[in-house]
Amino acid sequence: MNNHSRLKTIISASTLIIAIYIFIPHVSDASLKIKIAPWISTIKSSLTQIKVNSSLNKSVRNGLLILYSFDGPDVVSETTYDRSGQTNNGVTDNFSTSTTPIAGKTGQGLYFDGLSIKVTSNSDVAIQDNDARTMSAWGKLDEDVTNGVMMSLGTGSNNTLFAPSCLSGTWQVNGYGVENDLDTAVACDNKLHMHTVTLSGTTLTYYLDGVSIGVFDHTFSTPLGPLIVGARNDDGNTRWQGIIDDVRIYNRALSSTEINLLYRLAR
Repeated sequence: MNNHSRLKTIISASTLIIAIYIFIPHVSDASLKIKIAPWISTIKSSLTQIKVNSSLNKSVRNGLLILYSFDGPDVVSETTYDRSGQTNNGVTDNFSTSTTPIAGKTGQGLYFDGLSIKVTSNSDVAIQDNDARTMSAWGKLDEDVTNGVMMSLGTGSNNTLFAPSCLSGTWQVNGYGVENDLDTAVACDNKLHMHTVTLSGTTLTYYLDGVSIGVFDHTFSTPLGPLIVGARNDDGNTRWQGIIDDVRIYNRALSSTEINLLYRLAR
């Protein structure tokens, strides 16, 4: 059933319930509950499906290299379809139909268990060395989790990693090596946030919910490689435990206006 059909179902069910109240005033409360219960269930189901299948796939597309919406139609078992137009689909390790799909910020997201689940693009992302870039995603850590890599490019060696993360309780870009970990000093929490990191020249900016929380001067040496969502290339013990939704990779630094647009559209 598409969203138009679901809306028609909701309108029809709502109209029937109103009619019962107006034209059958003698019906007892208990009897009324029995009669309208199936319609209430249908309305709730339809509203949920509208949410799960909603999408921001058509928003801010210039320079998109990867777009994993994780929405219902874009995830088929372990395959996540790339909606950027670059066909760089992702493969999910240890995908579970019962626990991996979960309500996200914009429709469906994926739940990462911090142990075995990650999504890896099936080909390299066309970003290397200190190329301009933007990485953006909605993420929510589970309660009491203070470490986790949301997504990563590059490898696990000195200054070759580029990974928005929660490390030791603060939001950082993990570059591998203490001198390459760019720490915003903003404490991680367990709320759903939009994380966006841009690199233009040697200027890296970390945005949280569309607001800059850190600006750094740094030169990266990112090698060509796949995007990994929920982990970094060498895995380690820093896999993400929680929800991730609407992953976007661009070959340019988005402006603050564009970042705010993405944030407002998802609210």
